[in-house]
Amino acid sequence: MKVRAHKAVIAAAAVAAGAGIFGITAAASAATSLLPTVTKLSVAKGSTAGGTVVSITGTNFDTVTAVKVGGTGGTAVTSFLISSPTEIVAKVAAGTGSKLQFTVTNPTGSSVDTVADDFTFLAPMDSVAAAALLNPFGKSTITVTTTGAGTSADLFKANKVTATVNGTSSPVTWVSDTSVKVAAPAGDPSATAASVVLYHDGVAGAADTTHAKYAAVITKLSKTSGSTAGGGTIAISGKGLSTATAFNFGATAATACAPVALKTDTDWTCTIPAVAAGGVSVKAVLPTISYGVLPTATYILSDVS
Repeated sequence: MKVRAHKAVIAAAAVAAGAGIFGITAAASAATSLLPTVTKLSVAKGSTAGGTVVSITGTNFDTVTAVKVGGTGGTAVTSFLISSPTEIVAKVAAGTGSKLQFTVTNPTGSSVDTVADDFTFLAPMDSVAAAALLNPFGKSTITVTTTGAGTSADLFKANKVTATVNGTSSPVTWVSDTSVKVAAPAGDPSATAASVVLYHDGVAGAADTTHAKYAAVITKLSKTSGSTAGGGTIAISGKGLSTATAFNFGATAATACAPVALKTDTDWTCTIPAVAAGGVSVKAVLPTISYGVLPTATYILSDVS
């Protein structure tokens, strides 16, 4: 009984002193609860060149003093903003490595490493598109020179290479480690080149904004043949025709050209000019937009009336 009494006295004294389970004091427990925690990263991969913006979700962020990638001894982010006690937005510095700890520190201490804070650096893929006039209705292919596409179709798949054209997700197929083909989606004709971007598992490379342009096109003629004497009305359909100043049959301009009401971008009518016998391409004259010719935009003239 003396032993039991002695233990009871010790236990009572411990409680009086504020000791918790396993001897952890209430003060220590409170301090632990104030440690920052990281429960989610908006993106888990970023460019080795830096610049990736990451939204960090967690707790106890209101007094954060540092954010690093690679643990407490890692590399500090270039900048961070405390959006709320549960969210920080940070811009990652250049780096290398995989599954590195995203560590957040406040005056109490640093966040504990978990799977939720893992971050991996990936080499970005640059894009150099071949010069191309793209069909605004889609069905165009852009050859893109790059690096690191993969030395085989299997490695290309493992690298999770994707692409966008003007921000629209576009199918991409492997050609070689330095070349891929991107299927361009439909787009609006423009004097400005389209933005072509390749992604390595979600990490964007530098965009090509110089070489591939969406062209204006004529897709249909209401007539495909007629007399060399000209005359008669022809309907011309296409896309990107709103700025047309003329429509030429070969080198000869049609007359009385006018857009169909409310369809200036797609539908016009003209009077057919007199042109020598043979086949000619029908083209729109545009001040800035490049022009693409489809096979259907050909008119055959003969001297048989």
